[in-house]
Amino acid sequence: MSRSHAPFLSTSRTEERPKKPRGFIRWRSVTLNHQRAVQKYVQQLHELSGKPYGMIYESLKAAFGVPRYADIPDQDWQRVVQWFQAQVEPRRKK
Repeated sequence: MSRSHAPFLSTSRTEERPKKPRGFIRWRSVTLNHQRAVQKYVQQLHELSGKPYGMIYESLKAAFGVPRYADIPDQDWQRVVQWFQAQVEPRRKK
């Protein structure tokens, strides 16, 4: 091993990672079952509204301020269901 790599290789991985702030609580993203439910809700909304799937997903992500729908905190699941209900109900009454 060359000497130029020795300092790099001697650093442990834990020293390289930034420490999480005290009191930091990482939320759990929506569960796999909830992700599957979102996919079914999106399909239903698409069939009722004719909106493209991508547009529905973009609206959902924007409503929850996340880059991917899977990043919605699981603790917000009830709000996700309510969001879909608000999108679907007016279309069912037509």
